[in-house]
Amino acid sequence: MNASDYLEAAVLSHVFRNVAMASPSNVYVALFNGDPSSGGTEVTLTIAAARLTATFAAPISGVITNSADTDFGPALAGATITHFAIYDASSGGNMLTYGALLGGTQVISTSNPVKFASGDLSITLA
Repeated sequence: MNASDYLEAAVLSHVFRNVAMASPSNVYVALFNGDPSSGGTEVTLTIAAARLTATFAAPISGVITNSADTDFGPALAGATITHFAIYDASSGGNMLTYGALLGGTQVISTSNPVKFASGDLSITLA
């Protein structure tokens, strides 16, 4: 997973310049067809929302994972998903991290479930 330019600048300013970094009250997972850092298109698959709230467990050895399922529900229409991103807002806002799906491109058919099971979203600080 990659840190966004926004997150990199916020962390560096917080640590080295004593500039407070606001923690978002929630973080949200978005799905993409294409790399979101270079113009990928955000995909809305379900009636639930384009982005869903994700919760994370305490980090272990520099890695943090989602502590509960992030379940978008059944797809209303077919789509191709290649990437995901985590934002600080349910719409708009700032991208925090992003990455390609580990299983590669996923072609989603109408009515297929779309979900990241607990532990499937992993963020590593390297």
